[in-house]
Amino acid sequence: MKNQAICLIIFISLFMLPSPKLAQNDFKDFYDFLDRFETEGTNQTQLIEDYIQWQEEYGFPAIVNNTHAVFIYYAGQNHIGSAQIAGDFNSWNPEDMIRLGSFNFFYFPLNAEATARLDYKFIVDGNWILDPRNPHTVPGGFGDNSELAMPEFIQPTEIIYRKNIDHGNLTFIKTEFKSANPGLTVYLPPNFQNNNSYPTAYFTDGSEYLSLAYSATILDNLIHDGKIKPIIGIFVDPWGQRHEWYNCSSMKYLEYLDELVSFIDNRYPTIANRTERLHLGDSLGGQISAFVGLQRNNLFKNIGMQSGAFWDGDTSLGRIGCQIKDQYKNASSNLNLSMWFTAGTYEQTIYEDTQAMVQIAKEKNWITNVTYYHEGHSWGLWRHTLDEMLEFFFPMVKEPTIFI
Repeated sequence: MKNQAICLIIFISLFMLPSPKLAQNDFKDFYDFLDRFETEGTNQTQLIEDYIQWQEEYGFPAIVNNTHAVFIYYAGQNHIGSAQIAGDFNSWNPEDMIRLGSFNFFYFPLNAEATARLDYKFIVDGNWILDPRNPHTVPGGFGDNSELAMPEFIQPTEIIYRKNIDHGNLTFIKTEFKSANPGLTVYLPPNFQNNNSYPTAYFTDGSEYLSLAYSATILDNLIHDGKIKPIIGIFVDPWGQRHEWYNCSSMKYLEYLDELVSFIDNRYPTIANRTERLHLGDSLGGQISAFVGLQRNNLFKNIGMQSGAFWDGDTSLGRIGCQIKDQYKNASSNLNLSMWFTAGTYEQTIYEDTQAMVQIAKEKNWITNVTYYHEGHSWGLWRHTLDEMLEFFFPMVKEPTIFI
């Protein structure tokens, strides 16, 4: 009887306990926080602090769903006059972020594809800064940028340096050519042997392909994994003004290239054939690569273009140039080129011009490959598509299985 009484008291006590409530710092997502901020009206400072602490567990920017993100800048008690954001999604033209009441809390909503990857920066009181709450950064041509990777974007693994594999050798070469003598670095593949013969890949913007695109690491990994043949990489820097060096209304670069190819073939055991040479580049380097395909077809069959600036020199834009798209329209189908393109859907004109160039190449029945990604004009895009290009041009051909 005594035990029954004790159980009854415990049972009644449980019903008398207060119902559990949603903790102050629990939120469904950013918009749940925003609704509570607008409706509660009291202790908003604490609500902001609670939200920032809650969001830190999930990361910044705030991903609301597969296709929606919110960039957030919060300065706490530090007074901020203005906050803007610029990135691939607005062509790096700063836009005002929305201020939350009178607080130093700013946000910017963005609808983006589930596989999008975008570079961005904040501009706080006129100063360009990285997102202080986002640890994910990527190197760019003008310094590091913060990175927004939407949920279905797959981060590249081929760019990761691996200690436990054989590595190629990088050597800076000094030349004394008649035409020009830019910086030149040569990559020799792992286990390089002089009695072998190797295909070659000529990279424009050589130092940046090495430092920003991690090209040597990518080559090492692809060769080790048997995804491409061992190749020799030639990384060439611009000579003088980049815009003039890669200007396809001038023959300066081509004159240099003539000397360079001869120099490389005489110095290293290369396969001295157009079918085993690749010329590639990004942006203006992509444009000059296209020009090489037309003007040095005897040297290069393979042309790789990452976000080629095919618009450069368009007279409608007030420039004088070589009109590369028109040159391709008028080119002979007998050039028999093999062409690889990539572009970001956030690159606007470059994306549209790449589509036009691809169509021209297909109409001439040239070997053509193209990939489009939901990204901008960035080394992030070029870095994670370089393996695709190299695998396209230099695939490792497996020996056929012979059954006895």
